[in-house]
Amino acid sequence: MKKVAKYLLSPFLKRFDNIHYGINENKSGIDNLLMSVKNMQDFFVTEKEKEQLALSHITDELVILKEQIETLKLTNKSLDTISSGVLELLESPVKGEDAERIFSLLNIISKKNSYNKIKPHVLFLIHNMNTWYSVANLFLELSQDPDLKVTIASIPRSFPGVEGYSGEEITSAALSKIGINHIRISSYSDKEISTILTTLSPDVIFRQSPWDHDIPPGFSANRINFAKLCYVPYYAVNIVKNISSGTDFDFQSNQDLHNNSWRIYCDTQYAYEKLCKNSLLRGVNARYFGHPKLDYIHTKMKETGDSEKKSGITNILWAPHHSVDQGWLSFGTFDKNYLDFLRYAEENNNVHIKLRPHPALFDFMRAKSDEIKSNVDYFLSKWASLNNTSMDYDYDYVASFDWSDILVTDGISFIVEYPLFHKPSIFIENDNHAEFNELGILAAKCNHIANDFASVLFFLDKFNDGSLEDKNNEIAELESIVLPNKGMVHQIIANDIKSNI
Repeated sequence: MKKVAKYLLSPFLKRFDNIHYGINENKSGIDNLLMSVKNMQDFFVTEKEKEQLALSHITDELVILKEQIETLKLTNKSLDTISSGVLELLESPVKGEDAERIFSLLNIISKKNSYNKIKPHVLFLIHNMNTWYSVANLFLELSQDPDLKVTIASIPRSFPGVEGYSGEEITSAALSKIGINHIRISSYSDKEISTILTTLSPDVIFRQSPWDHDIPPGFSANRINFAKLCYVPYYAVNIVKNISSGTDFDFQSNQDLHNNSWRIYCDTQYAYEKLCKNSLLRGVNARYFGHPKLDYIHTKMKETGDSEKKSGITNILWAPHHSVDQGWLSFGTFDKNYLDFLRYAEENNNVHIKLRPHPALFDFMRAKSDEIKSNVDYFLSKWASLNNTSMDYDYDYVASFDWSDILVTDGISFIVEYPLFHKPSIFIENDNHAEFNELGILAAKCNHIANDFASVLFFLDKFNDGSLEDKNNEIAELESIVLPNKGMVHQIIANDIKSNI
């Protein structure tokens, strides 16, 4: 308990030290400290009525601490005795569920303290540049505000099929490439992460996804909730009723990040209503203004306009998902058709196919068996040897949207995002995928739905001869739902943060 409690009280103790060193110059700091301890005492007394046994010791210690500060005001003596009183408080023998409850209370206290704050500090934790567009414009908007301090940090990750944590250097390089000044947190040690975050002492922390297992435990929702947590969904729109067929648990509304967040900026009105219904907090921390990523894509589409199709060449963007197993989303079809795509590229020089895999796809496939690993490596070797094929690992997939003439994908986000570019897309539908919600049904209708590779070829042929049916009506309906504040979503979210922080 001592380690965690010190971590949670660190902003308080740091400010305590500041008062100690500047006592002769700023005696008002003592009054502020006294008021804070009194507020802490009142808070704990209220909680004491709920959990008498668990909180009796800490309440008594706060009384002693208050009396010591009163004495200090009269004698102007050293604050060492008060510091030792705080340390005794941290040594209190509280265990089990009582300890977890007190940790939660200490989190609340740390959020209420505001000593010597010059400006609020907002920290963005970035582990996956492929979802950068969800927060990019919001980060830039907040960074331009002179009344805020905004920091961005690259951190390690662990995707399915990979042991341990890595990839921080890739994220850092991508941020540097686009001119984003950032700090690097390459460690996955709980102790070192705790030290760094305590030193940074952010008031607000943005995380990119609700999946705690994708990042080191030191960044988990329950470890960083000393700050006000914010979350913008990394995906464009939630289009399924439930991610997993093996449980009724709502992964999009009720994970630890959702229930520890100060603000969740929902992707659609539909998602907002689901979160209000299913989350532990019943949506009191949720807001809906639109999705910054979709807003950016729509704006980029208007800026670039319709790119001219190269004479005699069809640029195909192929984007397979990683969920090739049953039970978890199950949209992926790569294991069924990757050799078909290879054969098609080998036999057709009038196409260029750019393969943009889900970041976890190849590692996930390789982890299945030695045989599958060998087959995937063979495919990648052959793919790299062709003149009319390429790979796209860059975070900036919107650039590939602009480059391409048509998309072929098995989901998930791209069947929502790519139609907003007003270009045709082919959705290879896995019959076993997680059931669509009402938005998923609409998104699918914005694409040409194929059930196998033969139907993919059918739609490609119709595209090449100019007879492919347009989906303008369906896309217009989708836009009316997912783009409520065109061009302004990031500004509206930034204003909500600044006015409520």
